[in-house]
Amino acid sequence: MPQPTPTPIWEPQVTEFRGSSNLVYQVGLSIYLPQVPDDRVIRKVKMDFPDSRPVEHFVVFDRYTGSYFSSYIYVEQIKVKEPTKAWFQENVAIEIGEFRVRIACTGSMRPAIDCGDEVIYEPATRDASFQVGDIVAFRQSDTEECSSLFTAPNLIGTQYIVHRIDEKLVGFSYSTKGDNNSVPDPCAIGRGNILFRVVQVNKSVFVTDQILHDEWVREHNHLRAEYWEVWSEREGLREQREGLQEQYDALRQSGGASQSEQDTFESALRSLRSRISYLTGVLNRLRRELSEAQRGIASVVR
Repeated sequence: MPQPTPTPIWEPQVTEFRGSSNLVYQVGLSIYLPQVPDDRVIRKVKMDFPDSRPVEHFVVFDRYTGSYFSSYIYVEQIKVKEPTKAWFQENVAIEIGEFRVRIACTGSMRPAIDCGDEVIYEPATRDASFQVGDIVAFRQSDTEECSSLFTAPNLIGTQYIVHRIDEKLVGFSYSTKGDNNSVPDPCAIGRGNILFRVVQVNKSVFVTDQILHDEWVREHNHLRAEYWEVWSEREGLREQREGLQEQYDALRQSGGASQSEQDTFESALRSLRSRISYLTGVLNRLRRELSEAQRGIASVVR
């Protein structure tokens, strides 16, 4: 890639513009970052399009020469009036910002990390080794059940996860879990999914009202504990219902079920379905209350 004209720190240059698949264009970017020791950095890229809402991504930039780092982003064709590099340069305002240093207010890593804390990261290099107990920032794997958080190999999207590695799996893959979660994350991650390792946490740096913050956190913790208790009961009953349904189906297929036995099975299944439905309603209520508590925490975090 040819070296671009020197630009101020952070100011991006569009280096290429070409068509891709799935009704998107691929746009190459270059930024100038002197005195950055790492060969890989993550920055927030915000694009303001004419007559369209802004788009934000967290993007992995790799050093390609000197103090220049390059990457690319995908842009929906519908946002681009003229599919040319010149139009994009003239009409789309691009801002580059820091990778944010605080996490979302979900409470999943409490008490180790909360959303009012400042989190210091080190970039994950391609050959980095990770251990059980490391806290890492990662994007989910590109699998069908995990694809909601996956965008492209260099794009983190607007969401990423900060959890602890709790188990090494086959090869360079890992199981992760939030310290305050009752179950591990549903999808394993590979080494290539890990963006940063947490090296330091400075508590309450972004908290504006510690007393109110602590009150909301206590409420949020209480609701989380209740939520996981109800969730565990519902999942247990679901498994019980599935097992009972299989027994009932097998009995009916055998042709040896008396009316009394059928009535007993159907009564038990109705009871399980009723309890599961009730617990689902409780979980929905708790989700709303958790969201309210998260907004309360976020209101006293700058």
